[in-house]
Amino acid sequence: MAEALERSVRISDKLFENHPGLCDANSRADHATRLFGLALDHREAIILLVNVGARSSAYALVRSVYEACFRGLWVRYVATDQQLTTMQQGISPKFESIVKQLSRIPGAAASEVFGKSKALAWDAFCDYSHGGARQLQRWQSGNDIGPSHPDHEIPGLLLLLDHLALAASIGVHDANGTGSTPGDALFAELRNALSLMERSQAPTHAK
Repeated sequence: MAEALERSVRISDKLFENHPGLCDANSRADHATRLFGLALDHREAIILLVNVGARSSAYALVRSVYEACFRGLWVRYVATDQQLTTMQQGISPKFESIVKQLSRIPGAAASEVFGKSKALAWDAFCDYSHGGARQLQRWQSGNDIGPSHPDHEIPGLLLLLDHLALAASIGVHDANGTGSTPGDALFAELRNALSLMERSQAPTHAK
């Protein structure tokens, strides 16, 4: 677990060292960057929470990372100008609609990484966020009251978040014209996240 935390911290240091500092206000790039930045900020909070042992709260934020990352991708690559205007007025589509639109991006990778990852993980993410069965099963053990998320789950959780953070960072650079065309690199990180969901089922495991 210590190695996984160290890896996540190293990735954070690298990402924030290289991120652009300015963005065109009220533009598509601005709104995408805000969402990507929110995903990265929530991930930083999770790292801090894991480090101090507040694992239930850490798990509760995973959905926020995942959703902000996908909403950022939607704003950057899919949303129409009208949808963007509506969002600027405080009205955003439901997440299910966003995923469906993302899944229609040309190429087989989009359908797989967006639709399949939501099918695998969304219910679990919501469960942890809202104090559902998965979260409560990891709250106490026997007669002992308190969080009981096992150590072996944490590396998988952090690795999943690392891939989402890298995808969000690529999105930030693309939105602000400070990186190369994202394409394969972006989908590679999303496929890595999906593969982890399929293999380890963390944090999408047992109901």
